[in-house]
Amino acid sequence: MNSWSLLFAGSAAIDVGLALWVAVRRGRGRRIGRQGALALALWVAKLWLLVQVGMDPFLGYLHVLWLDLVLVAPAFGLALAATGRGRRHRVAGLAGLALALLGVWGSFVEPGRLLLERASVPLSADRAGEGPITVGVLVDLQFRRVGAQEREAVDRLMALRPDVILLPGDVHQDSDEVLREELPAIRELLGRLRAPGGVWFVEGDHEDQAEARLITAGTRVRVLDNEVATVPVGDRRLTIGGIGLRYRSAGARAVASRLERAPGSDDVRLLLAHRPDAAFLLPPRPRTDLVVAGHTHGGQIALPFVGPLMAFTDVPLSVAAGGLHDLGDARRIYVSRGVGVERGQAPRVRLNVPPEISLLTLR
Repeated sequence: MNSWSLLFAGSAAIDVGLALWVAVRRGRGRRIGRQGALALALWVAKLWLLVQVGMDPFLGYLHVLWLDLVLVAPAFGLALAATGRGRRHRVAGLAGLALALLGVWGSFVEPGRLLLERASVPLSADRAGEGPITVGVLVDLQFRRVGAQEREAVDRLMALRPDVILLPGDVHQDSDEVLREELPAIRELLGRLRAPGGVWFVEGDHEDQAEARLITAGTRVRVLDNEVATVPVGDRRLTIGGIGLRYRSAGARAVASRLERAPGSDDVRLLLAHRPDAAFLLPPRPRTDLVVAGHTHGGQIALPFVGPLMAFTDVPLSVAAGGLHDLGDARRIYVSRGVGVERGQAPRVRLNVPPEISLLTLR
């Protein structure tokens, strides 16, 4: 457990203590105006102190609020139910229990509920061959240390025997020291990936080009740094343009332009990028058949009938939620929800957004 995990645990413990103090007094029929105001003031002061010692003013707040929702609110509700006798106290207890169960699901169950997502991508008649091309997508592993879920993701993807594998970045997320310790395990994991049309990687938010080449050294994974590669797949050619994280850079624009302007109509063209915003590089009705990206984690939390509340991208939230979409004017994009969760100071949670590996069938 790192220092920030300890600080967030301590923050939650303080909030639980304050909630129990107020709840017990309220459950016994006492007024809590002064106590409630004092508890709120202490909570604000605690947040201020956390920011002073380096808490991220956005992700850190989200972490505190998540813990308060699934630990502090349940403690408050259950304490009311235990000390009070009214119907409202029982309702508060049931609500607290429901929130606690939500916390268990979002923090410990759904992040490990790895699914296989399939999507069928239609191709124009002049690019249709004798059979489909299958493309495996594995993105946003974002592990600290290689574990069972990462190995399961690789094993399940390899069992599908895709023609091509695309890795849109964000493999490891932790310190350089942990990366050095994990490097043999990371290379062993990535070294198990192989496909007839190759395994292709672009950098994400959590690795630069140097780290991308470091973790893929000695494997069959090829890093594309604002490059275009053409490979034979069955009776067809697949052209893959891979761009770096800076999707607005001149190099990224050059890759998109090359995909659009290269002569020929029979090769299948893919644009591989970490962030789905790269799709905006393409013109209306592009020659490029599909953009493949990750980054969003599907928002990590998606409300029923609403979808994700945020995704740190300029594509519509309905697109950031994951899956195959048309951005308009035939610009097609597949966004994977990824395998892992955001680390650092962010809460470790997935709600209504299970992790995924993806198999795309181009036909």
